Amino acid sequence: MSNEPEVKRWTAKRKAELVKDIIKGKRTSKEAARTYDLTPSEIERWAALTLVMDCYAREVLGWSLSKRSNAKSAVAALKDALLTSTDRLDF
Repeated sequence: MSNEPEVKRWTAKRKAELVKDIIKGKRTSKEAARTYDLTPSEIERWAALTLVMDCYAREVLGWSLSKRSNAKSAVAALKDALLTSTDRLDF
């Protein structure tokens, strides 16, 4: 056994907790970067959340979580919104 301090590794669970804190607004990516000795771009590359919202009702209609923010995630969020909120549409 050595007297060296234990090194905390970035496990998926720790990353998920940090990303949830950032999404909830408890932290910013800059604060997390200073705390965990990372660059903000490293943290921002972990996950991209795409939301489709009803701005009037302030309600999330659909969402998609992916590794990159691109057109595929936007289309997936839009499809989710259309599939889950067809009962709210008045045609």
